[in-house]
Amino acid sequence: MASKGILSSWKEIAAYLGRSERTIQRWEIQFGFPIHRPSGRKGTSIIAMTAEIDEWIRGAPSGNAASSKARKKKKSSARLRN
Repeated sequence: MASKGILSSWKEIAAYLGRSERTIQRWEIQFGFPIHRPSGRKGTSIIAMTAEIDEWIRGAPSGNAASSKARKKKKSSARLRN
């Protein structure tokens, strides 16, 4: 579990945000979600600070970068069908 605002796994981060682990991993790549790797290398253990996550969410368009992108994609698809 989170200790002093530190989440130490994809599972804990996903539970904190109510999203899937894969979604959080995608947000890291596409939107710069704040993940830290103590070893500094991809594919190793990760940690995230709840304060940084909360700040990242507040700074994202409409409170959520992923949902903003999804809305744009949906509008784009609708225009192509018309």
